[in-house]
Amino acid sequence: MSQQQSLEIPEEVKEQYFQIKSSTVQDMKDLLWSMKWNKEKDLQARIRELEEELQHLRNSKKYGLVWDSEREPEQVVMDCQTKLPILEEVKERKIISDDSWDSNLLIEGDNYHALQVLSYTHKEAIDVIYIDPPYNTGNKDFIYNDKIVDSEDTYRHSKWLNFMEKRLRLAYDLLKEDGVIFISIDDNEQAQLKLLCDEIFGENNFIANICRKTRSGWWAMSKHIATNHDYVLIYGRDKFLVQDFFTPYDEKYLKRYKEIDENWRYFWDTFIRRRIWNNNVYKIKLPSGKEVSDKWNLREEKFYEMLKVWDIRIIENWENWSVQFKQRMWDSWKKSWSIINDFNNTQATEDIRDIFNDRAFDYPKPINLIKYLLQVTCKWNNIKVLDFTAGSGTTGHAVLDLNKEDGGKRKFILCTNNENNICEEVTYERVKRVSQGYTNAKGKEIEGLGGNLRYYKTAFVKVENLQEVTDEKKLELTYNAWELLAIKEWIYNERLKTEYGQVFENMHDIVAVYFKESTRDLAPMAEELGKIQAEKWGKVILYIYGNPYGLEAFPMIANLELKDIPDPILKVYREINKV
Repeated sequence: MSQQQSLEIPEEVKEQYFQIKSSTVQDMKDLLWSMKWNKEKDLQARIRELEEELQHLRNSKKYGLVWDSEREPEQVVMDCQTKLPILEEVKERKIISDDSWDSNLLIEGDNYHALQVLSYTHKEAIDVIYIDPPYNTGNKDFIYNDKIVDSEDTYRHSKWLNFMEKRLRLAYDLLKEDGVIFISIDDNEQAQLKLLCDEIFGENNFIANICRKTRSGWWAMSKHIATNHDYVLIYGRDKFLVQDFFTPYDEKYLKRYKEIDENWRYFWDTFIRRRIWNNNVYKIKLPSGKEVSDKWNLREEKFYEMLKVWDIRIIENWENWSVQFKQRMWDSWKKSWSIINDFNNTQATEDIRDIFNDRAFDYPKPINLIKYLLQVTCKWNNIKVLDFTAGSGTTGHAVLDLNKEDGGKRKFILCTNNENNICEEVTYERVKRVSQGYTNAKGKEIEGLGGNLRYYKTAFVKVENLQEVTDEKKLELTYNAWELLAIKEWIYNERLKTEYGQVFENMHDIVAVYFKESTRDLAPMAEELGKIQAEKWGKVILYIYGNPYGLEAFPMIANLELKDIPDPILKVYREINKV
């Protein structure tokens, strides 16, 4: 019998040992066998130490947002374990309102599937995201796993957080380094959303929480207080790369600056005196030759510098005199405020009625709000804008309106499901009408804003195991991924489609995909690409299964870029789904 088996533990030690409520049972076993029994006091001291440590852990607090893990995993998420999201174009819903080669996108389907697709096609490519997610008020505005989440559901906040977390993590990867996300929300989830975004985007990338006036009048909905506001939460991918937010001055402010010189607008303001906290004491000579001494708000050298260039004037009349300076408006923009009073929901509802001749959508966002948010970012007018909770299509409308105003080339991507036919009958129809023109509720003809649109639906390639996709399924994905590739390269116009490949073009460039694993038809396809390129002067992007070739294999194609397919798509999906 071994020495370890022959030992007997005293009863009093057993009693003390089993009273310890911690996760260190194995540690205590090792401790008991390693200690000699004549050191009982040492053992008791160690027990007390562990008990104190356990109590400290119980009393310690965690800062941050903690919620229940998913009790009912979303089916749309589970589907992605055995289904690879793709897109299928609905060509009969294509909108052509101008002769440009550009196009905006509308994706019908669950936004989780749409975001997975965009994670491949638009990784770190989006400038601005705006979303208006369900507010989770308990009034049938939030659906989880095809079930309405009402106010009686004690798990409703956790369901909403699980829903939002997955989508916001995907959205984060879509933003450019200097990209910005705007999220509309109200008091039901604002506090939780702020902490969730701190975790996903980083607390240091929080920019602002704008308070927006939503309605006027005492009838605003609330029992105790007439609540008439919601919020727009703003984060940057990297806040330190995001420009300050500015907005144009209003006409009332601009009227003050009546004078104009070679340095732009100004007005004459009184030179402030007697600032007791400075030491700028010096003499100023009046036109009469009299000298006056006082504390001034400018240093003496600055005063005479401005006087020399006529930015200061001295007026003397009998016993009265004054010193005035040019108060300049150095820019036509001012830093944006954290309170918005100008865009309420009443106008948004009227806009919908005007377009559809009835109330086709509940609680739309005002078009001027979205335009304002896009403008204050001070980004160029060729940015890419994403709204994956598109609803009535306000974001698309706002982008088209801004482009009409300033000749911009902004592009939008809208994503929404088709619950109650909202995508077909509201989102799509609104974009179509404002693009091509319509007759409003008063019978007036409204000119179209222009802009083209491609309509896609989410679809799937079924697989048994996302980790080990068969060659047969890889080829199927390659054959069905041409819409993804066209979207990825922003080149949509189909030039050619054969049994072995497909070619898209815009004014300058070409993107092509070779469907087959066999090389038999690759030579004729390359020859065809060379002919098409001769009509243009841009590059050719060729996607090939496995990409086993070098550029030297295609001497007939100039300015060629080869890309692999479908493994990069599978890699993205595996990373997202953690397999």
